[in-house]
Amino acid sequence: MQIHQTDFSTGNVYRNIMEVAVPMIIAQILNLLYNIVDRIYIGRIPEIGATALTGVGLCFPIITLITAFTYLFGNGGAPLCSMERGRGNREEAEMLMGNTFVMLIGTGVILTAIGLIFYRPILYAFGASDVTFSYAADYIRIYLLGTLFVMITLGMNPFINSQGFGNTGMLTILIGAVLNILLDPLFIFGMHMGVRGAALATIISQLCSAIWVLRFLTGKKAILNLKKSAMRISWKRVGSIVSLGMSGFFMAFTNSLVQVVCNATLQTWGGDIYVGVMTVLNSVHAQPHAQPHPRRGPAVRHRQHAVLRPHRPEDPDLQGAAGGKRPPAHQHQAGQGRLSPAAVLQHAGGESPGLPVFAVI
Repeated sequence: MQIHQTDFSTGNVYRNIMEVAVPMIIAQILNLLYNIVDRIYIGRIPEIGATALTGVGLCFPIITLITAFTYLFGNGGAPLCSMERGRGNREEAEMLMGNTFVMLIGTGVILTAIGLIFYRPILYAFGASDVTFSYAADYIRIYLLGTLFVMITLGMNPFINSQGFGNTGMLTILIGAVLNILLDPLFIFGMHMGVRGAALATIISQLCSAIWVLRFLTGKKAILNLKKSAMRISWKRVGSIVSLGMSGFFMAFTNSLVQVVCNATLQTWGGDIYVGVMTVLNSVHAQPHAQPHPRRGPAVRHRQHAVLRPHRPEDPDLQGAAGGKRPPAHQHQAGQGRLSPAAVLQHAGGESPGLPVFAVI
């Protein structure tokens, strides 16, 4: 199979940038499918969908934190590798790639061990209740076993892109996303594994993506190869990698911290249903363009502007959500659509009969 490579030393600069940038953007969008597809299928598990969705939502700060370390090393090492390649220093470029790989593997092992040992207090600190903990634990225990696959896929894929193989880098994410979409219903519903099936589908998908990445970087089609001789750790190189990747790490880390604080606060003041709705809102917020629902008014586009307000029967603004009546037309102006938690969870397939109603404003 012929693999297209963008050569930045020749041709139009703008065209070369777009040849690499467009597949990377598509790959980022496809990467969102992992969590979104899991939530869609989990929310449709009969009888327990809403509770299971809440439990799995508690795991996403941990997943985000794992992703932060792939940014720390992958997004720090790949640009340095490109710079050395541009200088014609192939040996140093491959040494940077090898050092990044070792740091990703070492960090992945440490994160897996810490997660499997301390997942119980971590999940309760992150907002789990006795009802949702079992679902969160079932998901995260299996997901953590695939941490190394995630580290390799997301951490080493930038080294494919940095060599000008944008389409190949996009295929890394596409392979995993498609497999996840296909395996989720098979494991969740076909094999009746529930949330454990969703986690298993995710790590199998990440395993296939990791194999794709390693096969390419160790194969003949790559310009720079991942070699055992390049995996001797140099702390000077590691320092350069970390210093460049620190900004991406802190962006993901603070995002994880915000999710933790939000979930813990919502659990304290609203309970599991509030955490469940925030799980759905996180999915909406993650999508590049949230489309308005044709029957329910504008979609919630920005989580930061969402205000959770307990329902009061006398509140005329919420009669449509609580009593089945549609609010007056003037109350459905842009940016003022209100959804009950039942409606929000039903978008994810869950059912929440008898649960308290609050508005998303």
